[in-house]
Amino acid sequence: MLSSLPGPNRIRRLMPRVLAARHVAAITAPLDALLHQNVLVLADDENLRYGARDLGYHLSVRRLCKCMQQHAGPCSLHAFFSREPGDDRRCRYLGERGWIPHPRDIETVQTHRGTQRLANSDNDLLFAAGNLASRGTADVVVLASGDGSLVCDLARNLRQMPRGRTILTLSLAGSTSYRLDAARNPHIDGNIEIGLDCLHRRGG
Repeated sequence: MLSSLPGPNRIRRLMPRVLAARHVAAITAPLDALLHQNVLVLADDENLRYGARDLGYHLSVRRLCKCMQQHAGPCSLHAFFSREPGDDRRCRYLGERGWIPHPRDIETVQTHRGTQRLANSDNDLLFAAGNLASRGTADVVVLASGDGSLVCDLARNLRQMPRGRTILTLSLAGSTSYRLDAARNPHIDGNIEIGLDCLHRRGG
């Protein structure tokens, strides 16, 4: 029936996802810059999960962890996310799959606009990135998010640290800001795209 067909506005909203899904790479690449290097991965867990969901996939954090570790030398993987206070399920899930979890408890606050839930972990990621990068010995820092504002700020500030590091991004097709293109951004040395080897179909 005609009434069951999506309208033109919905088709326009769906098309970018459909086109992006067709262009997801078969494998996560390029990974040459990780070879035998001391690697620090800083992941915006929610950005990656929701980006995969929008493409019709689940992100396998276990496969992604193994992919990074198989190519790198020492490799430390940190995931940042928000949670309901006391809910440790995501922490356990990530920890069992090779990631160091960094939960940010959701806060409910009163403002002049009424009750608001503060659930963004970006500031926690920025703060921890400075600590981890300055105290560690990583040769390569991988910023795992397609969020243009967050990753641009991270990359710019990491670039200003005394010791030089290779700065890469790790993100999904269709969920990555154009601002993160290494060919255009002087603070980013390369881009890694998450491939089908680290994804599986939702409902599959």
